[in-house]
Amino acid sequence: MGAGNAQRHCAALRRSFAFRRKANRLKLCFTTYFSRFWAKKGVFSLQVKYSASEKVAGGKLVSIEVSAEDNVVSGVKITGDFFLHPEESISDLESSLVGVKIPFDWIDTEKKLLTAITDKRLELVGVKSGNIISVMQKAVSEGPK
Repeated sequence: MGAGNAQRHCAALRRSFAFRRKANRLKLCFTTYFSRFWAKKGVFSLQVKYSASEKVAGGKLVSIEVSAEDNVVSGVKITGDFFLHPEESISDLESSLVGVKIPFDWIDTEKKLLTAITDKRLELVGVKSGNIISVMQKAVSEGPK
């Protein structure tokens, strides 16, 4: 292959890569716009995931992953290096936060969490219910991941 052919070949490759980048950007803009448009029309729902981690007082780490559908929490995953007794009841704590509207009201969310803690007789060690809610609020305020 001669020098002229190689230069033409490289230029053609650069154009094809530039075209692909533009096409991918356009595809992203198109899907974002129309997914929001159709979600407003009720054709399908807009699903978003949020996550955040924070070291709370006492040096304990709390991590939360929040799944939301149409600005309503549809799933929560709470992890960290704190203790919960009984250990298998973390799902009860997570399910108590399902159904919370985003942006959420701190007082109502804490009531739901405290109700689950008292009804199921859960004991949080190293973290408080307010810490869980603050990490959840941090996740939502940082935006979707």
